[in-house]
Amino acid sequence: MAMTHLFVSYADSMSCKGEQEAEHQDAPPKVQSGTTTIIYPLRNTTMRDVELQPTLENRAKCNLITFVKDVCPTRSQMCDMSEHMVLDIIKILIDNHPGFEYLTSSPAFKHHSY
Repeated sequence: MAMTHLFVSYADSMSCKGEQEAEHQDAPPKVQSGTTTIIYPLRNTTMRDVELQPTLENRAKCNLITFVKDVCPTRSQMCDMSEHMVLDIIKILIDNHPGFEYLTSSPAFKHHSY
């Protein structure tokens, strides 16, 4: 039976707080951001698998990936990315401003399924 090691992951998190009386009625709710610690078991691992130094050495040998040279999205993919960004902005407006609530059920403002 392989020994189980614990892995600690740090994830950025954001949580919204309810409006307080001192806030302006049109202001967005207060947002608290920080880092959340997640600890979970890793199965079938050795201590070598969780050492930091090999990861740092591999990272030092790798070429940096750039959007222009390495990602190279097609025109269709760029259009999809732009559309998703617009839909995300619209969702933020719907979620945070009462003037956009009428768009909540509109199918035109939903992300496409691929």
